[in-house]
Amino acid sequence: MKKNHPLAVLYTDLDHFKAFNDKFGFEQGDRVIVMTADVLRGAVRSTKILLPLSDISEFTEDFVGHIGGDDFIVVTVPDRAEPLCREIIRRFDDEIPALYLEEDRKRGFIESTDRRGRSQRFPLCSISIAIVTNEQRKINDFLELSSLAAEVKKFAKSLDGSSFARDRRTDRNPTAKLKEIDPA
Repeated sequence: MKKNHPLAVLYTDLDHFKAFNDKFGFEQGDRVIVMTADVLRGAVRSTKILLPLSDISEFTEDFVGHIGGDDFIVVTVPDRAEPLCREIIRRFDDEIPALYLEEDRKRGFIESTDRRGRSQRFPLCSISIAIVTNEQRKINDFLELSSLAAEVKKFAKSLDGSSFARDRRTDRNPTAKLKEIDPA
């Protein structure tokens, strides 16, 4: 961030993971976390082949990290962000059904308890991705980056199914409307 290199951060979060974990247990929940990490690494490798290195500035390696729980981060360059999100979503949506029981896959939901202990239907896990870049504005530090990513992630999670949203706001005005974030 200090060297003014073009940067894109993809903050990923799983939707309905708590319900999955509550129903199937931590061991099966860990399989979802490992599968998600594999999906992210595989998407990074496969999209790199699609974009020549000359198109991604001086950066030659993306970074994939596990923040904790069901949250991950991918650091890349802005031109790779959206193709990478599309590949992550495609791979995740292809692989997640295999971790459910056949009857859950057929129904398209599981029955589990919500945070208040009430029985409820939950869709199969999906993935939400927030894209934050330094293309339109300077990002001063990791705290600001985290705050922006949390706002965009909240917007992405409000969309149905696996999705991503890119922050296109040009300033850090606290009154800026989140609808200015473009869902992809």
